[in-house]
Amino acid sequence: MQARPAPVPFEAFCAQIEKQNILNERVNQTALSKCFSDLVLPDGLVHRLGPAVNSGRSILLYGPPGNGKSCIAEAVGEAFQQTICIPYCIEIDGQIINFYDESVHRLVSEPATSSDPSRASLLRPTESMDPRWVRCRRPVVTTGGELTLGMLDLTYNTNAKFYEAPLQLKATGGIFVIDDFGRQQTEPQDILNRWIIPLERGQDYLTLHTGKKFPVPFNELVVFSTNIAPGELADEATMRRLYYKIEIPIPTQDDYAQIFMNICRQHKIDVPADILPYLFESFYSKKDIPLAGYHPKYIVEQVIAMCEYHDIPVHLDRDLLRIACYNLYAT
Repeated sequence: MQARPAPVPFEAFCAQIEKQNILNERVNQTALSKCFSDLVLPDGLVHRLGPAVNSGRSILLYGPPGNGKSCIAEAVGEAFQQTICIPYCIEIDGQIINFYDESVHRLVSEPATSSDPSRASLLRPTESMDPRWVRCRRPVVTTGGELTLGMLDLTYNTNAKFYEAPLQLKATGGIFVIDDFGRQQTEPQDILNRWIIPLERGQDYLTLHTGKKFPVPFNELVVFSTNIAPGELADEATMRRLYYKIEIPIPTQDDYAQIFMNICRQHKIDVPADILPYLFESFYSKKDIPLAGYHPKYIVEQVIAMCEYHDIPVHLDRDLLRIACYNLYAT
C-alpha cells in the first residue's frame, strides 16, 4: 500500500494561507468580462460584480430562477489566475485532517518562478518541492440544497482515524458557492447564523472529537445564490452580514433574442426571420409568461429531439416551436 504524504503542522498551514490570501489577488475588468464572455448579461452587471469580487466580502445573488445566477457564481472563480499551495493533510493536537480533495482542487504542474511575481509570491522559500504540498488553482466549491449544518463541521472516520475537512475549509483561498440558498432542509436563518463569525472576523471554529475547539482561517469569497426574495431569507440584522446583494433580473427581449441566436449558432441551426417575433407574441405575450434565460436552450434542445425522432433535418418552424413551448411551460 502506498504511504500517504505526511501531514503539515497546523501552524504551517495557517502561515501559508496568510501568504496566499485571496485579497492579495485583484481581478480587473478585462479578466472578469472574459469569464462572462459566453453569457448574455444585463448592462452594468459586470461593473457591479467586480468590486464585490475584489472585496473578499460575501455576495448574495438573487432573482427569478433560470437566469444564470449559478453560472455567474461559478464563473467568478475562473477570473482568479494565481495558483496556491495546499497540503494533502493537516496535523493538529495529534489529529489528522484530510484536506486535499481531487473533486474540488485542480492541480497545476507549472512551477512558480521569480519572473512571475504574482505566482512566485505564493511559494514557500525553502519548501517548493515539499511533497506534503500540492499546487492548484484557487478552488471553487459548490454546494446546494443538500447542505446541512453538519457538513460544515469536521467528519471523523473511526476506522481510518482521521478527519475529513468540511466544505468551507476545502474552499480556503478560493470561492465557496452556496447554490439554491433557502432550499436546504436547514432554515436559512440558521445557516447564516453559522456564518456570522466567519464572515465578520475571517475566522471559523472547528471541534475535534476529543472536545478541543480551535480557530481556523476563513479566507474565501462566499457567494450565496437564491431564487427567494432577500427579505424572506433572514432578519435584517443577519442580512446585513451579506455585504453585496446583487439582483440578477429576467432578460430583456433583446438579451433573450441574443441568447436564442447564440444557442442556434452553436447547433448550426438557421433562425427564420419570423421565429422570434412569433415566439414572443404567441407564447410569452399571449400567455403572459415571463422570459427566462434558460428557455432558449430548452426550446432548441426540444426541437432537435423532435427532428431526430422524425428523422428530418434539424430546423426551426412554428409547429416545432409550438410543441417545444408546450413542453417548456405547463399552463
